Amino acid sequence: MTNRPGMDALSEVFAFYPLRAHVYSSPQVCGTWRINPSGMHEAGFHLITAGACWLHMKGPDGNQAEPTRVHAGDLLFLVEDVWHLFSGDREPGGVDTQLEHDGGESITSMICGSIEFASVSAATFLRALPPFLLLPSRLDAKGDALSALALLMAAELDAAEPGYALVLDRLSDVLVLQVLRHAIRERIVGHGVLSAMTDHRLFAAVVAMYTQPEQPWTLDGLARHAGLSRSVLARRFQDAVGVSPMHHLADIRMILAERWLHDGRQSMATIAERLGYSSEAALSRAFKRIRGVSPGLLRRR
Repeated sequence: MTNRPGMDALSEVFAFYPLRAHVYSSPQVCGTWRINPSGMHEAGFHLITAGACWLHMKGPDGNQAEPTRVHAGDLLFLVEDVWHLFSGDREPGGVDTQLEHDGGESITSMICGSIEFASVSAATFLRALPPFLLLPSRLDAKGDALSALALLMAAELDAAEPGYALVLDRLSDVLVLQVLRHAIRERIVGHGVLSAMTDHRLFAAVVAMYTQPEQPWTLDGLARHAGLSRSVLARRFQDAVGVSPMHHLADIRMILAERWLHDGRQSMATIAERLGYSSEAALSRAFKRIRGVSPGLLRRR
């Protein structure tokens, strides 16, 4: 088997922009009911694990769109806090959460999770996706990882063995990764580093930046690494990510520097060396220019 170290850019990028998913609710409802999670979390997901229900959302004009019937295995993935409501009936009869049962026999179960961003850059990274994605079930499709994960989460919740809450949280992190895979594969990312990863030439430059940020990369060097001319790399990267390759590389280095400064276990000289700067002063100048504050002041804070 051939190992390709450093070529799994999605793993590198996902680790670089830490997102933590957390299951906060797992309702089981029947009869007349509605659940409105809007406004609770900045980003999140709802996985239907049993039964079926109606999903209500608003259109671009702000008015409620036609409701959508969702079934077991369907996933609503929310990058932004867009208005959404689930109900047992096509006409929800209101917009607030109501869990009073009237004796209905058809049970609907779901897993609701939130996504927390460790930094502003992590939130920006995820917002390369559309505001929401509704991924239909493919439970009958062999080899569909997202559907297999949905079944595993449902089984874990149903068994409720010791440690199940932690397992669900970890599986939720995997769910986020699976959605990112889907978005890259289907090319439904609008901008940012995820968009660059849909271009196989830019992909090589992205891998280089994230796996070897300490290297003395130049625009010419990145272009040769990607098999592109300097001008083509600059234009295509700017179009995809919104900034120049060298600007993005500098931002990667500053994110690492800030992380290590907060950690407090490494000296400025060590951090400068690890990021490829010739001296502590060179790192300090770059950090202040990009972040607007000196590394020393940030560390003291």
